[in-house]
Amino acid sequence: MQKIIILLLVTLHLTSGAIKEIKLNPKLQKCLDDQKAKYKMVGNAVGYNLYETCINMYVTSLLRRSMTDVTPRQKAYIRGLLGEVIGRNGRIKRQARRRIRNEIRQMTDRQRETYNNAVIALKRQFPDPRDSRSSYDVIADRHRGVLELAHNGPVFPGWHRIYLLMYEQALRRIDRSVTVPYYASHLDDAMGQQERSQSVVWSDRFFGNCDGQVITGPFRNFATPNGPLRRDCALFGAPISYEAIDNIMSNTLNAHIFLPNARFDSSLEDHHNMLHVYIGGGTGQVSRLDFAPYDPCFFNLHAHVDKIWYDFQVRRSATDYPPFRNPIHAPNARVGFGNLTNRDSYTDITRIYTYSSLPQDCSRCEESSPYYTCNRQTQQCRSLSISEARFVQPRQTTDVTTEPSTNSNFSQPRKKRQSPIADIIKNQDIEELFKQNVIETPKQCGDSVLKRSMQNSFYIDGFIDSNKWVYVALEVIYNRAPEKTTYNSFPVHNGARSTKYDIYSPYMLPKLTSEIRPGKPRGFKGCENPSMNAAMIFIGSHGLNYYGDYKEYVVADKRMAISSTIGYVAVKSPEINGTTEAIISVHDACGRICKAYCYIPGSNSEYRRCNGAIQLTKDEPKMYGKNIAECVEGMWNFSKMGFCPKSVKSDVFLKFYCDYKDDWPWETGVQTANPTPLTTSEPSTEEHVENAMKMKSMLVSKETGSSPNVHPENFQYISAIKISIITGVQNYVPIFTLKEDSLVEYKKEIDKKGTSKIMIISIKYSTTNCEISLSIERPQLIALALSVAEVIIIVSYISHTDDSLFIEQNMFRVLLFLTVLQYGVAKITEMDLPPAIEQCLNKQRQKFDIKRAVGLYMYDSCVNMYICKLVSKHVKKASPENQRYVNHLINKVFHRDGRVKRQTGGVRTRYEIRQLSPRQLDRYHRAVNTLKESGRYDAIAELHRGHLIPQVHIGPAFAAWHRIYLILYETALMEIDSSVTVPYYASQLDDEIGRFERLQSPVWTETFFGNCDGFVTTGPFANWRTPRGRLLRDCGLLGAPYNNDDIERVMNKRLNSEIFHPSASFDDNMEIMHDSVHGYIGGGNGDISRLDNAPHDPVFWNHHAMVDKIWYEFRLRQRNRGMGTPDYPPNEDTNGQNENDPVLFGEDPNSSLASLLRQATGGLTYRDAYQDNIFEGVYRYSELPTCRSGCESNSPYYTCGDEVRGYCRSLTATEAEGLSAGGRGNSSRGRSGGRTVTEGGFRDRGRDSGRSTDPLPWWLQDNVSHGRFKRQTTRHNSVRTTPNEPCSGSLTERSMQNSFYIDGKVDSGKWVYIATEVVYSRPPEKKVYYSFPLKNDRASHKYDIYSYHNNNNLERKLSQGHPKTYSHCETPHSNAAMIFVGSEGLNYYGNYKEYVVADKRLAVSSSKGYVAVKSPEKSDTEVMINAHDSCGRVCKAYCQVPGSKTLYRRCNGALRITRDTPKMYGSTIAECLNDMWNLDNNGYCPSVTERGVFIKFFCDYKDDWPFMNNSSHTGNSGSSFRRNNVTSIKSVLSEDHADLVIMVKNIYAVSQQMYTLSVWKEDSGFSGAFQNFTLISIGKCVDVTDQTPGGPVINC
Repeated sequence: MQKIIILLLVTLHLTSGAIKEIKLNPKLQKCLDDQKAKYKMVGNAVGYNLYETCINMYVTSLLRRSMTDVTPRQKAYIRGLLGEVIGRNGRIKRQARRRIRNEIRQMTDRQRETYNNAVIALKRQFPDPRDSRSSYDVIADRHRGVLELAHNGPVFPGWHRIYLLMYEQALRRIDRSVTVPYYASHLDDAMGQQERSQSVVWSDRFFGNCDGQVITGPFRNFATPNGPLRRDCALFGAPISYEAIDNIMSNTLNAHIFLPNARFDSSLEDHHNMLHVYIGGGTGQVSRLDFAPYDPCFFNLHAHVDKIWYDFQVRRSATDYPPFRNPIHAPNARVGFGNLTNRDSYTDITRIYTYSSLPQDCSRCEESSPYYTCNRQTQQCRSLSISEARFVQPRQTTDVTTEPSTNSNFSQPRKKRQSPIADIIKNQDIEELFKQNVIETPKQCGDSVLKRSMQNSFYIDGFIDSNKWVYVALEVIYNRAPEKTTYNSFPVHNGARSTKYDIYSPYMLPKLTSEIRPGKPRGFKGCENPSMNAAMIFIGSHGLNYYGDYKEYVVADKRMAISSTIGYVAVKSPEINGTTEAIISVHDACGRICKAYCYIPGSNSEYRRCNGAIQLTKDEPKMYGKNIAECVEGMWNFSKMGFCPKSVKSDVFLKFYCDYKDDWPWETGVQTANPTPLTTSEPSTEEHVENAMKMKSMLVSKETGSSPNVHPENFQYISAIKISIITGVQNYVPIFTLKEDSLVEYKKEIDKKGTSKIMIISIKYSTTNCEISLSIERPQLIALALSVAEVIIIVSYISHTDDSLFIEQNMFRVLLFLTVLQYGVAKITEMDLPPAIEQCLNKQRQKFDIKRAVGLYMYDSCVNMYICKLVSKHVKKASPENQRYVNHLINKVFHRDGRVKRQTGGVRTRYEIRQLSPRQLDRYHRAVNTLKESGRYDAIAELHRGHLIPQVHIGPAFAAWHRIYLILYETALMEIDSSVTVPYYASQLDDEIGRFERLQSPVWTETFFGNCDGFVTTGPFANWRTPRGRLLRDCGLLGAPYNNDDIERVMNKRLNSEIFHPSASFDDNMEIMHDSVHGYIGGGNGDISRLDNAPHDPVFWNHHAMVDKIWYEFRLRQRNRGMGTPDYPPNEDTNGQNENDPVLFGEDPNSSLASLLRQATGGLTYRDAYQDNIFEGVYRYSELPTCRSGCESNSPYYTCGDEVRGYCRSLTATEAEGLSAGGRGNSSRGRSGGRTVTEGGFRDRGRDSGRSTDPLPWWLQDNVSHGRFKRQTTRHNSVRTTPNEPCSGSLTERSMQNSFYIDGKVDSGKWVYIATEVVYSRPPEKKVYYSFPLKNDRASHKYDIYSYHNNNNLERKLSQGHPKTYSHCETPHSNAAMIFVGSEGLNYYGNYKEYVVADKRLAVSSSKGYVAVKSPEKSDTEVMINAHDSCGRVCKAYCQVPGSKTLYRRCNGALRITRDTPKMYGSTIAECLNDMWNLDNNGYCPSVTERGVFIKFFCDYKDDWPFMNNSSHTGNSGSSFRRNNVTSIKSVLSEDHADLVIMVKNIYAVSQQMYTLSVWKEDSGFSGAFQNFTLISIGKCVDVTDQTPGGPVINC
């Protein structure tokens, strides 16, 4: 029995959801409308400023409900202060002596300490002993609930001037010498966008930290009404800049610089608003209007605002009061302080106080303050950074609590009563978390804001409790920001980069460009770091019927033309009083507002523009979670059948689109409270007919012209069908009847016109013999048919009939065929792994456990061995000249008996590359470049290719073969310059610098190796060409350098079999350690990380010299232990690496070159190559120093890194800047006090040829005077630092440049892109992020708000293991993860590597990426796709289940890609995005379809084996949909029946009839695909009986 599920009409979904759109409060709506009337478009003002202005105005009224009344004593205290500031005549009192307010960095330490002590004392005074509010709090409370009274108009500067005087008077009661210093933020702005957050003012000597709760500085642990004092500097907003001050000063009247008439650029209040946000970051008190004064820096900020106005008044003699119709701001209205009027607040105050001046001349910066310096580029004074100031952090004077001062004139409170949030986070708790490395204060550099977590206060209507909040999910759709032009990843054509557009650019596809072309909305100045590839998009909520707000950010990939991400925002729980009303907003770091879209009830996932105001109820279905984990659990479907987790976005009511257009981001005018769905009602019959006639007119008149057989009258419109096949796009497709002969003519006319957007689905039928046939014209347009309305179904007939009912009944066959066709003719299919790769992975599994071996190493090892065979097809055989040259080198090195010849110059010494003198380094570089120019370098490098690779890797021959290979290379260099030896690169010196700082090693400057962040364009090897194109490196993305612990562990072993394959453990294996360094330098794309191409990067030889040095010293220890003859590891594999196998060179072991080399060496075996005579008397290595022996005495680039362990480290490029790399150019080597390694009985065979015996190394010579070192003065040829030095978190600034090498050619035109999705689980090494829930007025440090451990169901589903990682691979406090996706050709030679950006904080998240493979246009592409994180942990591959659009089952990642329809690739990333996104959506929110994603990856961090065997999956081995489709369709329908939904609706009542369904015969490839299913038609079930062995028959 055959049954098919067909669901008719639109499935009821979210029609009674717990979230609905509501209209804005009229006052709030009017404010936004007024803003639009004033600024016209967002290009004239920052959208965030306008939004916050209106929101703050509204929420002030909500705050008053929870405010505590001021007590009489507190009122008396305020009146007393005002009496000292304002006279009885209503004027500001003059003081006996004019006071001076200094910039805070101009104060002496003592003055600053006096000021801080006064503030702390004020915090400890209590005007009313019966109330817990201190004097400071009472003053701060004066600013609450005064939005309209003191802001958004001309009263703003005068009100805050009086407020500042009142605060200053309170401080002067404590100490008469105190004045309020001003904070000139433009000095920070002059530091630069990335550096300004490191200003010295955010050290504990000034304001304390600004990256979360304030736990350093004089105001640490300040208690406020909405939680501990917090700041989140530099997330968004901007300091007041020099440019802003100039704009203000260029005006002449107060009316020009204050609202309501000031332009945005000249508005002092708007610039002040941006500074508030810059310091507070949305969650800090200073960025919340009603709580801002609770941060003491509020007053310093406002002192600077007052100074700007003060200077303006003095310079322009401006006394006018700006006109404003608002009566609150009327000139004669009271300002709110006694009898003082608004106009009086504008009077001259120069006799009361003045401000110190700031230096205008850049040469006088340091004279004004030791914390100032000159920005030479802009010729402006700027602040020093914390690191530049280099001062010792002073001892904190005192802790701030709410206890009264013993010196206070006020009585102590009757009962010591702290604020309910005073102890939310105790200082000792924070310190304990620091000790546990749970919380790390980020080094603010580059994009280090991505390491910041936002701690919300969870303040709501006077209480602090995260249990009163719930979370709702939202989606952010993000367009590529307009300020970024290109990313450093370009297409390559004919071997040359095309730098006009990067590979991610939407401009690669004009259609996509036209749909997402951005405008120029206004943003904060210097708000965006254009080099960042990860964007922070801020999501927030404000209560509309409660007082409380929440702010968080999501992480988006800035490179893509369009992408999406899910976030979770908190609102008040509706379970408290039944209903929550809130407004949700989204903006980027520049303050540019994203447009809100609300779900249309009853629609098929359509969203229309709205204002983000929602009402949340506790009705079913519940669309919120009590914590983020609960939301994540509801959002993700973790299949019990082993399918890949999939997101279920039915819980997303709100979406936001950051499109960067210039149009107004908010809806204007009056809104309906319950908006009518736009698409829930079906079009009428008349509308269908009208649309069909338009279609007919277009088809006939434009496409067929005047052809007599295709006359318009021949087209008879009979019906229209609404189809939605999984994609969610609903189209009404018209159905016409046409005579068969007319159909033939019609096809001819279409072909003649070259029409490309019409697909004909023709049904030919005859009522006489019940014959029905179906054909599709232009099948390549099937994918287009599913999303474009220009589809026509034509029913052609042989005999005339009026039986339209019969025709319409058979429309189900059309729909079913479209569905099956979409599933059955997939362009991408699974295939079996090549047997060699499968066998290799199985062997790795038997040898290693995923908890003890890095998954990426095992994957790369097996794939690299396989592709070596592909390489040999495209490698040119060595020319006779090159063969003779290599044979010449062999003869020069070896005797006929296999012994290494002794060199006439004596034993040569190999030094660490940073130990070389400038002259020696220059001679080495010259020799390498000379060898390259002669073509002989490539001849040597190409010995490391082809079939030889498996015979000298992953086995005991590895170290011995590369030792001989290194000697050959060194011999070649010495033929050019006899003084040259190959220096070793001790990467462990870089590892000691730190995880990210190691990328700043001077070896990656032009002095040593050149840059390592893409194509090598600096240094001695700049612009080198390799067989894969230009020399390429991508340091630090993958792998790891050597580390001293690993080396010491190797040295403690006794036998070679314990440190080499096949018996060494993973952690002790020297070859595996060496592989990690290859990956660290190359990053997957670089030449050195490609096994077949590695020697083409000169760093290969320096790295392998270090490998050989470790083995060399290991052998010395063996000798010291009494082992005279080295052991050779037993090897059972027949891979040519047994001890008696000959040492081979050359790509083909049977080639003539290999034969010559065997003869030249006398049949040297690997057992021979293990012997001491290979190096004894030939070369030796310099020692590396220890801290005890003196790091600096060994090289100027060394310093002590770890005094406890005694290890030296490399200087960073910044630290090394100024070293005289040019020096005097003497020839002395910087050796370890003349020492070389001679342990174990080895003798010095003569002194080094041409070596100087100077008693001091080169960097100390001529620098000694009277026993002291001279200061270096020469700077020419100094170490050049890169423009954007890498620092913590800055790896996400890197774009990966691929070579686009394929089968011997370099051309990106031969590549296409396929879409992938990475489902990412929170990694196991991170414990908590610094964003905690608050319960019972205390922070719960056990779990952060993103953790899934507080949800048992989710924790069970996401239970993780501990798969092996590279050492020091991950920074646990970074919130953005880089997940690498790559491809390796299986029937072509080429690879591609890219990364996607994921949010590490969330329990589960997903990101889409695009990976390049060979174009299948000429022949099918067979490729291996993989994904892994930066620690080398491999993600599991899942391939699309045949017959499903959303289910993915485990697979091995091996794919076959054909050019059959539907096309599932794009020639550019822009083309992929255009196919994946529905952007032209009639004003609805852009939507994404899954139909273009065939493969997904799940990074679940479990301990199970991440690779699949061919026997383990049910893939079709490259066949079509026919294999296993019965099982797959059953799986689809049993797991999620909505995957096979066809929504059908026509305009006739015949839809109420019962239909007979026909199924295609065996030869069509779909027989048996739909067994045991049910046909549902308007609730009726029809059984279709299979009456013949060939399949079901048609019952007419």
